[in-house]
Amino acid sequence: MKYAIYPPIGISRLGNSADSYFLSPETKDLTGIEVNNDGQDTPVTKFKDDEYKVKRQGSRFTLFEIPEEGDPRPAQLPAGAIVKWSVSLTNKKDAVERPNAPLDFPASMPIPVADGRDDRVIKASANVDGTTTSAELKGNYQETPIKLGEIFSDSQGRLVVLGGEGVAEAAGTPGERIEDFYNNPGWIDDTCDGPVTAIIELADGTQETASPSWVIIGPPDFAPAAIPIVTLYDVIQQVALDEGWINRTERPNFEADIRPIIERAVSHQHVNNSPLWGAISEDWEQLSDPSPAAQGLRQQTKRILDAIGQFEALQNFTFREWQNDALALWASGDFDTANLPQVNQSDEMTRAVLDTAIGQGFFPGIEAGVNMLASEIYEDSPKFEYRLDHSKLEAGDLTALMALPWQADFLKCNNNWWPAQRPDRAPQRDGSFEPWLRPSMDHERLIDEIMRLGVIHAGNDGTIFEQQRDPQLEES
Repeated sequence: MKYAIYPPIGISRLGNSADSYFLSPETKDLTGIEVNNDGQDTPVTKFKDDEYKVKRQGSRFTLFEIPEEGDPRPAQLPAGAIVKWSVSLTNKKDAVERPNAPLDFPASMPIPVADGRDDRVIKASANVDGTTTSAELKGNYQETPIKLGEIFSDSQGRLVVLGGEGVAEAAGTPGERIEDFYNNPGWIDDTCDGPVTAIIELADGTQETASPSWVIIGPPDFAPAAIPIVTLYDVIQQVALDEGWINRTERPNFEADIRPIIERAVSHQHVNNSPLWGAISEDWEQLSDPSPAAQGLRQQTKRILDAIGQFEALQNFTFREWQNDALALWASGDFDTANLPQVNQSDEMTRAVLDTAIGQGFFPGIEAGVNMLASEIYEDSPKFEYRLDHSKLEAGDLTALMALPWQADFLKCNNNWWPAQRPDRAPQRDGSFEPWLRPSMDHERLIDEIMRLGVIHAGNDGTIFEQQRDPQLEES
């Protein structure tokens, strides 16, 4: 039997809560998963703990078996089998060549600096198996110890990867102030990435190696109620289309290809000041009508979506080619309205997590940047699975060229960059809006205070507003 780990790419997020965490979504329309005391999955309802500290977002990796025919399915291992999980994480931001500003595509993989800074590469590895069920991932930046995360296996043998606490400090240059949104040599943070592997050891001692996954540990998402309009899933899909790994559809499907774009754009009205978001129709009956009678609304909606980039409602924004093609066909009435077939579990897990990650405005981005556009980093398999080719990557490559530290970019990207993760404005319970980042802060204060800021998500009644902002955080 062949085995594979899903999702192929996991997204974990930093948080400063000591004990509280939630899991990345594994199905669409969920912002995350909490596991209750009975071990049952429930939708996450709070993204901070009772002390207003940010919960870490974990990635849960599941072992699937791959039958000769049919879809992957959760593995049913024979009696006596043990799964040996391994995770290796690296932060190499201060040990690679970094330009004065984020790179444009095409970009090479990160290049180590010529003078050698191996002691500035933060590495950590850990294993869990049938006898060891949890482990921490600790490394060092020179003499400074850094915890990059921890891993544990749950009651069903799945692996959970949690990130660090969101630390940032001038470990290499004590006392050095942050002067730039992107490059600050000598500073460190605990974002990182690396491979997730599993070896299945059977009772007779024989071993099978599963197709591996990768985990990216990025900054917190302070606006789960808003969804990136272009996601990492969309970006990778375009790479696969360009390489011929997946086939282009002649006609877009409204539910699969069009409605998600519109819904994501509408969600930005909660976190960004542009009037475009509120002008987008949510009349799904008319928007999904291919007849000439609804063409005016379709074309109007497309013009608004096109204006996102044209009028810089979002900076450096561009739809992927497949999205532009789909929107053009939809606006003309040439699209499919058939119900979607049921998606198998492995594919749904793959998409659910990647659809929470930023796929536009790679300057440098939030979770990962322009190297996600490079086709050579993906595995070319008979069925494209959004899986990375581990022979073409090293741990730390995907986060190496992101902002150093990540909080520096969160200060400077306050104007139409990535409001689905770093909101520009915050809706209040009374219907008014406040700046999300308040009071005004410099870099050093933001590093100290960022985890005290509010999170924008739906309340129990479905109303979206800023929640769990630390009430002790001064407004001025």
